[in-house]
Amino acid sequence: MDPLGGLGVLFATFGGLMFVILVVLSLMGFPFNTYMGILIWIGLPAILLVGLILIPIGRWRLARSSPGGKMPELDFDNPVHLRKLGVFLAISLLNILLFGFAGYGAYHYSESNEFCGLTCHTVMEPEYTAYQLSPHARVKCVDCHIGEGADWFVRSKMSGARQVLAVMTGSYHRPIETPIANLRPARETCEQCHWPEKFHGDKLTQLTVFEDDEENTETQTVLLLKVGGTPKNGQPHGIHWHTHPSVSVEYISTDHSRQEIPYVRLEREDGTVEEFVADGMDEDELAELMATGQRRVMDCMDCHNRPTHTFEPVEASVDHAMADGRLDKTVPWMKRSAVRALKAEVAPGENPSPRIRAALEEAFGSKDALPGDAVLAAATEELREIWGHNVFPNMDITWGTYPSFLGHQDDGGCFRCHDDGHTSTTTGETISGDCENCHSLLAWEEEEPEILDALYGTQ
Repeated sequence: MDPLGGLGVLFATFGGLMFVILVVLSLMGFPFNTYMGILIWIGLPAILLVGLILIPIGRWRLARSSPGGKMPELDFDNPVHLRKLGVFLAISLLNILLFGFAGYGAYHYSESNEFCGLTCHTVMEPEYTAYQLSPHARVKCVDCHIGEGADWFVRSKMSGARQVLAVMTGSYHRPIETPIANLRPARETCEQCHWPEKFHGDKLTQLTVFEDDEENTETQTVLLLKVGGTPKNGQPHGIHWHTHPSVSVEYISTDHSRQEIPYVRLEREDGTVEEFVADGMDEDELAELMATGQRRVMDCMDCHNRPTHTFEPVEASVDHAMADGRLDKTVPWMKRSAVRALKAEVAPGENPSPRIRAALEEAFGSKDALPGDAVLAAATEELREIWGHNVFPNMDITWGTYPSFLGHQDDGGCFRCHDDGHTSTTTGETISGDCENCHSLLAWEEEEPEILDALYGTQ
């Protein structure tokens, strides 16, 4: 036997046999990790395929080295040849079944959340951690990132191949750049569940904030959000009129993060067009912007830019923990101390708990102001949990790395356009920044809002 053919037999036997054994163990519920999944569904079938390619190459090399240099001919009248043909066809059928099953398994495995989030652990750890804590945690990654259809499936696999190469060479961005330039339009993914035509009416929202004083003074802001949609008269209404099919909003941004938006174009259902330009932009600057700027049609992702992979601002994360009782709000200076502790410098790979504990003790100040060890230990544990959900030194992600445009509390958000500083080129009107456009303010940072007592009988 030719050495190359012998190597092919060895590869094919090992790849095929190990694939069958590990698949059977997997079906029996044997606990394999993510990397074993790659071996089972991709690695072993690849070894089998290499072996099957090497076998005929080795047979051809053997034939060339024999007298006459010709491949043996098949004689259908020869029983030995017929038996060998039968064995060949049976093995070929088995291989076809194995590759079909492997392809089916590889498809489903590569579409799983574990594959998306755990295969490239260091790179995807921040996104996967945020995903598991998000309102979309029960929605598969591929439902939003790929959606239906063969076209985007092929695109995703080609993009995935480039990402694997980037991980292997260490050439990926730290942190991962956003927004993603080639993300599928939200109309083809988000709007399969969230219909802009659906009328949602108004939504009552209550925001709890704690002050940085000794008493951790608790205040409430109560808003009636005009979520909107399409009411019975068919006209767009409320916040979500922007993405209604009857209107089209386009804009040009001058930075990669889409925070600076100097130009907005609105086309209404009747075909009329209105353009808004940022105040202070002269004709030459506008002409250059129109010639070189990249237009984008506004969709869900322009406001809900982090619908799943959300990283909280440090103050908001502490407010939520105190409101939920995860941090003791009765401990003096807890809000201020917790925020300072979360901002402690932690090196990549370092255990953050000692740093957080030391920063927490320093933030409380003198020994007289320190709470008991049990309180400090519980606070450190909770802050370590909060830190682990939002800070990832290995990927250069810290507080504020990823802005959120939902609202306008922490980043530009709505005020990127709704700032009374974008003026129509035809009517002279501005894109209004009036609060009442999007919500009614029922209480603003009040300790005991009357509206809550009226609604629930208690603050």
